[in-house]
Amino acid sequence: MALKKAASVLLILSALLMLTATVSAQDSGNYITNGTFSAVTGSLPNGWAVFGAPSASAIQYRTVGGVFEFYRQVGSSQAVVLQNTGVALPQFARLEVRIDIGNSSNVRKRITILVHDEDFSDLQVCTFWIAQNTALQTRVMRTYTTEAWTSAYLSIYASSDDGVGYFRIDNVVMRQRPTIPLVGTECYEPGATLPSELGSFTDEELQLMLPTLVPTAVPYVPSFGGEYAPAEMPVFATPEPSEPASSAEGSTSEGSIGE
Repeated sequence: MALKKAASVLLILSALLMLTATVSAQDSGNYITNGTFSAVTGSLPNGWAVFGAPSASAIQYRTVGGVFEFYRQVGSSQAVVLQNTGVALPQFARLEVRIDIGNSSNVRKRITILVHDEDFSDLQVCTFWIAQNTALQTRVMRTYTTEAWTSAYLSIYASSDDGVGYFRIDNVVMRQRPTIPLVGTECYEPGATLPSELGSFTDEELQLMLPTLVPTAVPYVPSFGGEYAPAEMPVFATPEPSEPASSAEGSTSEGSIGE
């Protein structure tokens, strides 16, 4: 009897573990609030913020028919629409962003999408060129966190400072997708076939992809420098103690080299 009870408990525990694994592997809901820009208070869609530099007027924006439109003024440094989702994420969380992007102007424009932690200690980027007079089309960004995040942000930058309106933004979705094939940060144009049958890296393999610092040193650079100066080179040898100073050391000044 005791063995039967123990076996039953093990079966229940196994089922619970399988259920937990299944649930944890499911896609999350949309982290973005008001991704359709249907709710607007004043001139700004609910849940969203805008930022312009060097002044607030650097970004010009409006909401028309549930589509957010904006552009960046000539000579300005930043024009961004952003949202703090308030969602904390673990390291190696796999994220997918989908945004319908259009361009109602008669000039080609570049737009940049950042997915980042609130302090910018970790961020991933995709950039797209949007042809003039382009209707809304879906662009996709897939990426992952390289560290645990306090709060996930989505920031959409107008990279072109042409002073011509407008970028058009709609149907914004950002969600966690634990099982998507992923080999790094991936940026997909409209109509691209997303890899669904390809293998992807494990968390351990993603860890190996993270950049590491390499010790470097600048070799001796002659006084004329400029374009003739040698590039910085990595140091692979263990530093040795310096040799004792020679009595002749310093007899030739650095400024005399090449004269």
